[in-house]
Amino acid sequence: MCRATIEHTGSGGVRALATLCDGRLAAGCDDGTVQIADVGAGAVMAVLEGHTEAVEAVAGLPDGALLASGSADGAVRVWDVGARACVATLAGKQRGRVLSLAVLADGRLASGASDQMVRLWDVGTRTCVGVLGRHSSPVTALAVLHDGRLVAGTEGGAIWLWDTRPAVAAALVRSSRAAGSAPPVVVCGLMPHNVAALVQLPDGRLVSASGGDEGMVHLLALPPPPVSVDCRVPGGR
Repeated sequence: MCRATIEHTGSGGVRALATLCDGRLAAGCDDGTVQIADVGAGAVMAVLEGHTEAVEAVAGLPDGALLASGSADGAVRVWDVGARACVATLAGKQRGRVLSLAVLADGRLASGASDQMVRLWDVGTRTCVGVLGRHSSPVTALAVLHDGRLVAGTEGGAIWLWDTRPAVAAALVRSSRAAGSAPPVVVCGLMPHNVAALVQLPDGRLVSASGGDEGMVHLLALPPPPVSVDCRVPGGR
């Protein structure tokens, strides 16, 4: 049952949502704005402007004061929500639209783009510290697992599992710099349609929501690290 409806103040639709540490809601919108809403009050409290195209992804950063947004304009912006100001733009390494964001356990920011790459950012230094490539299509969804690994879902329906934990981060960065990209731990599934969203359940299973007309939701059992197996789901391609 719907408890409340919050109307954003811009034009077009809402493409992405994230909760902040204080319980407020961040919405990425078609008009290029990020709107901050007080859920209890049912109202938009702040509008963050700076992107020139639709905001495809938003993610709250661990310190609670900062918010990241990714846009079809190719930029990842970092916002001081309290000051309502952009404090950094992570650009130059992206090629194409930024479609997904996730915050790793150690505070690094992962961004997935239409160029089929995932980039790892050190928000403090505003630098790209790793590139995870070889995805077969645009990276439309990202999620961080309970054990710190990163899952990437693509427009083509593939789900990739990367080991981005601090213990192996240095090896990933060295590999990405030497070869242009680092190998994934495993391709852990192929969905019938593009992967629109990913989330891990408390019992460890991964939920994949399809963006196709069928609107399917799949449950996958993930391999433990460092096992590398194919866990194709029934009906997958």
